[in-house]
Amino acid sequence: MLVPISAGMAWIADRLETRLVLRRHAAALAVCAAWFVFHPTLATQLSGGVPASAETSSRLPLWAMAAGSVLAVLNLEAWPIPAAGWSQAVTLGLIGAAPLVAFAVALRSSAALVTRRAILACAAWALLGFAAPALPGLGWHSYYTLLGLIGAWAALGALLARRLPVAVAVVALAAVLRAGRASTPSVDWGDESFQLQSGVALRALRDSLAALHPTLPHGSRVYFTHQGNPQGLVSGGSPALRIWYDDPTLRSYHLRDFVVRSREEPPGPDYFFYVDAAHRLVELVPSRDGRPPSERDPAWEGRHYNLATALLLGGDVEGAGGEYLAVARANARRTDCALYAAACYRSLGRGELAEQAVGLATAAGVSRADAEAKVTQLVATLPRPGAGAPPR
Repeated sequence: MLVPISAGMAWIADRLETRLVLRRHAAALAVCAAWFVFHPTLATQLSGGVPASAETSSRLPLWAMAAGSVLAVLNLEAWPIPAAGWSQAVTLGLIGAAPLVAFAVALRSSAALVTRRAILACAAWALLGFAAPALPGLGWHSYYTLLGLIGAWAALGALLARRLPVAVAVVALAAVLRAGRASTPSVDWGDESFQLQSGVALRALRDSLAALHPTLPHGSRVYFTHQGNPQGLVSGGSPALRIWYDDPTLRSYHLRDFVVRSREEPPGPDYFFYVDAAHRLVELVPSRDGRPPSERDPAWEGRHYNLATALLLGGDVEGAGGEYLAVARANARRTDCALYAAACYRSLGRGELAEQAVGLATAAGVSRADAEAKVTQLVATLPRPGAGAPPR
């Protein structure tokens, strides 16, 4: 949008002839044309063939995008509800407004330079800037409007140049509202409060992980299952873990994405953690012998059942069998886990452990015939041992 904005300013504000505007912007227009032709996905996006994504699934209608862009001029794209209350937001906003007001007062003599064409040119700048987030492949976030906001505030400043008291009031209001929006809880990853919250969460996770594992072996994979979604923990190729441990061979993933290592991957251990609501880590240590720990909290069963399921879906049949058996031994009512454990061990040719798991189910009231039928059915549906999802 920079090239159309520059051309529009030259044509409207500077009153240059169309031919001269095009000649001055010919090189930039040629680069834009080449970018449009060779961009791998732009034509598909503009034609409406955008694949579904987190952005497109929450995409707003065009009228809502337009309304949000206009309201963002005064930081009202979402109603501010500051977490610490309005008194703090007003104080911080007025502190931030002070230099802006001083700047406006210092430039009051430039009001004579304002022309109607300059206001129209700035308005055109704002419209072009606001149009960028309307591309089909994008959702709407307030920071996408920044380019348009520059033009909008330039137009607003020009309109209020001869009305200094009104200009000062508008600047102060915008600053106070910005302070309110900055501390308003949000789930939009582009908002200040979300970024701050994510930073606090990542710091707590880093400290908790370092306390449990001051070092990690090369090639380690770390899997997290958690409440909430600390931004940056896993996304973007898991840079946080590699930075914390200064080791480019480390990787982190969501537990749901677990898959056994392919032959092409370097060897290394896998670690599993649950992240609680306070962003503290609880390590989930797989039970290879099917024995639950002697001391466990009430949440142990649910967490290790989820771990067993993730291991099974990822192709680690032996690990899943151990976890299912541990859960079944910890809770005699979990006949489902006992039967899954029996199926895992039977598929591995581990008859003794399979028989122990079937015994747990029959001891809980399942008939031998029903248990054997269910185990046979489950064995047929299990992934081949060591064969999970395709390698990443």
